[in-house]
Amino acid sequence: MKLRTLFAITVFILAAAATAPAQQQPSRINPACACDVPNGPPNPHPYLVGYLGVYRPVDWMAAAKTLDFTKMTHLDLAFINPPLCDGVCTEKSDMSLHGSATFTDEALTTIISMAHAHGTKVLASLGGDGGDKRYMQFYNAGLSNQIADAVNAYVLRYNLDGVDVDIEQPTQMGVPYTQFVEALVARLRPEHKLITAAVAQYIQAGVEDKVLNDFDIVNVMIYGDYARSATDMAWWANNKHVAKEKLTLGIGFHNYTAILAAYPNAWKVDTVGGGTLRDGAVMNYQGETHIAKLTQLSAQYGGAMIWELSQDDPASPHSLLKVIQKNLDPNVPRLPIITPSPRRGGGGE
Repeated sequence: MKLRTLFAITVFILAAAATAPAQQQPSRINPACACDVPNGPPNPHPYLVGYLGVYRPVDWMAAAKTLDFTKMTHLDLAFINPPLCDGVCTEKSDMSLHGSATFTDEALTTIISMAHAHGTKVLASLGGDGGDKRYMQFYNAGLSNQIADAVNAYVLRYNLDGVDVDIEQPTQMGVPYTQFVEALVARLRPEHKLITAAVAQYIQAGVEDKVLNDFDIVNVMIYGDYARSATDMAWWANNKHVAKEKLTLGIGFHNYTAILAAYPNAWKVDTVGGGTLRDGAVMNYQGETHIAKLTQLSAQYGGAMIWELSQDDPASPHSLLKVIQKNLDPNVPRLPIITPSPRRGGGGE
């Protein structure tokens, strides 16, 4: 589901990252104490939310054939946005929604049909880091109802299952953002459509907490290691009082396909370097074992969220998506819980 100026990966700030769901900025919270790490029975019906970066200029009709919907409960199309206004936005401004130039109506309807055939719900992800200004320009101009009408029309036109709100500018959220979300809820919920959100602690600093109750699923953009993930998920559940079953843990694929192509044994570890990729730069990511543990942590909450599906090859024997699919199964033997370092004091952002 945003682009994170700081991936937990020293790796790529590629062109894809510029428009992707942003990684959370560095947290100032101390490591979680062991008591913060859930260790109950896994969620018997976890979510698996996959973001697909349709902002990229690729052949989406061909790409659609590679999608693996196994266990996927939700597919978020990132991103579907209106154009920028020519000057100050008014009621007469163009609010028509669209993806990239290559994400045609034919590709959209094909992906939706394929997903629905597998029981996967499809949502339009609104905004993204950089793209979010295309919604902020309207709600900051007092046009929340008008842009919400345009979003609703798009959802109904293409038989989408709802929207995912991905606004990432805490200084331009607050009450106007709440009004925008409430306008979406007023239109979509009576139609039995979903309203989800991509969130991060640094973003929540500029958001009214009450708006969290409006979302059906809260996708937490972490994309980091286990200790960071355990800490952050506990913060949302304990500090912001979001129901655990609504929270999905963000797991990043970090251009894993490219890493694996350059380093065939990269799936065994979490760090590579010294080869030809990126001039031998050291790259930190999460390999198979780490992804398995993150997935099992996510199953203590609402499930897992992936940024971003095209950065993994589901046909590969070392596909990270397959690792997630396997470890969301409550019948898979649990790996040992990683206990983060003891907390040394208070925390918070």
